[in-house]
Amino acid sequence: MVTYSTGTKSDSFKTPATQTASEILTFLSSNPTPQEVLAYHASERSQARLQELLALHYSGILSEGEQLELDELEKIEHVLVMLKAEVTAQLPKKRDTI
Repeated sequence: MVTYSTGTKSDSFKTPATQTASEILTFLSSNPTPQEVLAYHASERSQARLQELLALHYSGILSEGEQLELDELEKIEHVLVMLKAEVTAQLPKKRDTI
């Protein structure tokens, strides 16, 4: 069994997608400002794993388990994009000055 670690014992039971979701929830529970939400990016580890899965996908050699992981990561990314869009929509509009 492959394990992924971010430094805690319980991480050995988490998939990279679950770890990514956990990272996002930890960030959101810190009560970030709208600007911090808009600037947020998943960890380098999460981004690297997503890139690896996409490369395997485009090469046509993605296993069934990896496809499920990629699907999970894409759903998480979609939720994050929707959150950022909602935050952007709630920001006060800048007024153009002449």
